Amino acid sequence: MQKHIKNPEQVDAVLKPYIEALHRGLEPLQTPEQVEHALLARFSQLHRPLPWYKKLLDAYWQLASAAAVAVLLLSVGLQTVQLGHTAWVSPAAIGEDFSVVREDIPFIALGSGEEIAMQENMRIVQAEVPHSMLASMGISVSADQVGGSSTAEMLFGANDRPLAVRFVPPSLK
Repeated sequence: MQKHIKNPEQVDAVLKPYIEALHRGLEPLQTPEQVEHALLARFSQLHRPLPWYKKLLDAYWQLASAAAVAVLLLSVGLQTVQLGHTAWVSPAAIGEDFSVVREDIPFIALGSGEEIAMQENMRIVQAEVPHSMLASMGISVSADQVGGSSTAEMLFGANDRPLAVRFVPPSLK
């Protein structure tokens, strides 16, 4: 009759001869060390790590893009606060006529095009973005226009998430 082993040390003592026999049986099947070194060397030749300047440049542009979107969203939010509750109401509801449709100026999608196409209720919110803010984000602005601002229109979905942005030229304001 077999005895029930409850102590971990007893389990180790019982299994130790079997584990050692298994190791001895598998020893001839081990890959030689020089083969492993050759494989690792070949892999490192084929998959070299990126140089430090490419890693830094990639991270910088990702950060700059995220900062640009955040600043634009912040400026839209501040503009909304300054305009009051009527910023989210359609122009027809407050008696204003904004019949200018700028179909010739395309929006720049902030996400996927499918997400925009699936939206049923969308609205456009307009905000003034200072040129100095655009210049600080890396967008080229001529020196004589640094003190000015540009009009940006954000396309918001039904869930109040920004979907796209476009900049309106001063001639169409």
